[in-house]
Amino acid sequence: MSGLDLDGATAVVTGASSGLGRATALALADHGTAVVVAARDAEALDEVVADCRRRGVAALAVPTDVTSEPDVEALGARAQDEFGGYDLWVNAAAVMAYGAVEDVPTETWRRVVETNLFGYLHGCRVALAHFRERGHGVVVNVGSVYGRITSPFVSPYVSSKFAIVGLTRSLRQEIRHLADVHVCQVLPEAVDTPIYRHAANHTGREVTALPATMAPERVVRTILRQARRPRRERVVGLLGRVLMVGERLAPALYEWAAPIAMERLALRSEDAPESTGNVFAPMPEHNRVDGGFRAQRRTLRRVAAAGLATVAVTPVAAWWWRRRRRV
Repeated sequence: MSGLDLDGATAVVTGASSGLGRATALALADHGTAVVVAARDAEALDEVVADCRRRGVAALAVPTDVTSEPDVEALGARAQDEFGGYDLWVNAAAVMAYGAVEDVPTETWRRVVETNLFGYLHGCRVALAHFRERGHGVVVNVGSVYGRITSPFVSPYVSSKFAIVGLTRSLRQEIRHLADVHVCQVLPEAVDTPIYRHAANHTGREVTALPATMAPERVVRTILRQARRPRRERVVGLLGRVLMVGERLAPALYEWAAPIAMERLALRSEDAPESTGNVFAPMPEHNRVDGGFRAQRRTLRRVAAAGLATVAVTPVAAWWWRRRRRV
């Protein structure tokens, strides 16, 4: 599949105030790509633009709430007006909420889905309309392994990520006749970004990133690879692949193991007040690329990774054992 030469291209990146969106914008600038960055926090976007310009490329900040279709349409229009068009659209805006299905307020559920799913839908519609006229272009939807496997206590996020997988696959089928227009996705396992510090919390306990989080730069390299050589889907992280296989082969065992992993690794024993996080409004104090979790817990991360891998392999081993006994 043909892709882009990033040097001299123009990209639009949503969710660019922090985490993977911010890291993607900076990496694109390093490769000579002009960038249009979008998020709700104008001050954070100005910082990203300054960093991109120091790398020698043109950059533009367009404050945008991706839940608003007119906002996203205006984002696309600004990119066209300022740069004469764009070649790449990266949907990376996301918010997260912790809590049991019954405990997360309906308005929080709705806002997570509006941001994570409808924000991507709005971006895809605007980008595809432009790419049809332009004759080429790539949309990269930054999803999650949680779009293929389930987890308790983050059901709004998981539901939205499952929906993104369906959206991406359906769009790809609809544009199959457009040889040089691509819609693809990246599905990383847990990434060390501020999304966990930004997350709404309705568990009554402190929440934290899973200790086996990977560096954002690893995911960003895959996002850029999708732009240069688009593929339907790229999963980032061996553990994520193992978990997907485990849930598919032994779903009952996976459903037994997943709550244990979340309870022991993501929810701390300390009490925490309810919080809406950045679901409804930005949290500027956490707007950066890295979440800082890996630096805090290097040793624990190795232990947890081994534990998670054991949990992931258990369903596979059980399936193999049942199959062997039937032979």
